[in-house]
Amino acid sequence: DRICLDVKQVALKHVYNLPAIWQEKENAGNKFQRINRGAYAYKNILHIWIHNVIKICTFGIGIFWIIFHIDPVIAWIFFFFSLIYFALAQKLTPPATQAAHESNVKEEEYTGLTFQALHNIRSIQVYGSWPLLLTRIQTMIHTLYGAISMRIKKFAIRNIGLDTWQMSFRMGSTAFIILGILQGRYEVGFIITFFFYLNTISESLREINEY
Repeated sequence: DRICLDVKQVALKHVYNLPAIWQEKENAGNKFQRINRGAYAYKNILHIWIHNVIKICTFGIGIFWIIFHIDPVIAWIFFFFSLIYFALAQKLTPPATQAAHESNVKEEEYTGLTFQALHNIRSIQVYGSWPLLLTRIQTMIHTLYGAISMRIKKFAIRNIGLDTWQMSFRMGSTAFIILGILQGRYEVGFIITFFFYLNTISESLREINEY
């Protein structure tokens, strides 16, 4: 919480130092929304690095080290899976994040307008401009809904692509392990260990690429 307050203070000072052209372009609601969003985003990123990324990287390296000493072939298979997963995530994530950014901008515009409307509600009542303002708000809601729908679609495409690769690899690796068991290269219990490590690596990759 202290991080959020500090970031808000820094962001507020930055807003005060921006040129008058920008100040006239953005209303108070937009500024307020961006300061809050930036503060919480900074807090989340810091939380992720402290509690997720460092732990995931350390745990992932440890797993690869253990697997490599058990069976180098399996270790290289896991490395191939991780490499392709990471490459797919880097390819599929930018369109999704761009859609998320666009929906955030539309939300800022909608929130800013409603904030301004509530702040100046007495003037709106006096001049009778509420019907025109309501029409504009309804249009912004429709635009915001379209942006949110696009964001959901892009993230769904991303998740489907990553899940398809993960399931394909799981099916192929299962066939490989079963063949190794039939040939006497692996014990029957090895398949349990294999899927434990696969699930752990998949979860680590998912969390890293999620952020």
